[in-house]
Amino acid sequence: MKRMLLLVAMTAASVIAMDKKEIAPLIEVASTNREVAYLKARNRIVEYGKEVLPILAECATDDTLPWQQQLVARICYERIERKKDIEQLLALNWEAKFNPEEVQTRAGRSYTQKVIQDTLKEFGLWYYYLEPWWKMTDEMTSDKYWSSHWIVNCTDVVKDSSAERIWFLRVCSDLMANPTPSFSIVQLLNRLEFEAPTYKPNADTVLLVLQYRQPSWYEKGDQVGSWFKNILECADSRSADMLKEYAEKWWPSVARTPEFAETLTTVRARSAPPVPEPFRLGVKIIKEGNPDAVDALKSFEAKISPPPQKPRSPAPPNTLPPARTPDFGLNPDGSKRLPPGLIRPSTLLPAPMPETEN
Repeated sequence: MKRMLLLVAMTAASVIAMDKKEIAPLIEVASTNREVAYLKARNRIVEYGKEVLPILAECATDDTLPWQQQLVARICYERIERKKDIEQLLALNWEAKFNPEEVQTRAGRSYTQKVIQDTLKEFGLWYYYLEPWWKMTDEMTSDKYWSSHWIVNCTDVVKDSSAERIWFLRVCSDLMANPTPSFSIVQLLNRLEFEAPTYKPNADTVLLVLQYRQPSWYEKGDQVGSWFKNILECADSRSADMLKEYAEKWWPSVARTPEFAETLTTVRARSAPPVPEPFRLGVKIIKEGNPDAVDALKSFEAKISPPPQKPRSPAPPNTLPPARTPDFGLNPDGSKRLPPGLIRPSTLLPAPMPETEN
């Protein structure tokens, strides 16, 4: 009996070892390819089923692997564990979720976008949301109209998530180095620059923008670009040297001013926020990358976030006294005297005819 149990245990261990040896090259192939080649490698991993989940969880938080391979492991884990949720999301009838009266209003577009993004947050398929954008899989909603807006809505949800935001930035860097026909570098830069104050870019984001962005023709001389000012407002100490070099290259006169030196001193004084990289499905933590980073990040964001504004109290009721009619005294005949410049209507009538004796 003991020999039988030992044989079963050895067989199971050999199967797991064999699977890991076979999965590692598949993860590497998937991480460096797109479209059909990526799908073949990914589907081969997913076919192993739940038996390989421990291996994928280990790869998902292995800092010795390139981030591309870590992200592929997370995508495959999510596809195995939450396959039905992905299918349910893609088959949703979005028109049934919208209030027709809200859609017809002037703010209808903002309303529908909010409904979609709130639904995506409820599903919490963080790694699927990046996959069609990063790997060009074309696995999007079955609704033909909303499929054109699908990738933007999905990636916005990841970008707004403090735990998974780092993967959005990393995919941006990969797409900038290897642009796709659907997403130009200009579009990616716009998403990073104009929304910079919203999600506090880290040093990797600043490096991306400064590496690919050149000032426009009207942003020369003393005209510093507004996007550069946005970055200066929230960049941390890791980006100070890059920002200084960039300013000296494109705006040398501005870089020599005391105001810019003071701004750069403020940037150097900002400590870098911790970046947690937990591996979670929805809100369930599968494996924590840095146990202390989540609490530290919340504390950091609380310090840099503006204090909540108090709701305005309603305006007090009108307590002013009723308007008084000015008193200009009385005329000799006892009637009220009018303000200067006004004529009593009765004086405009013709004078009565004198009586004549017959």
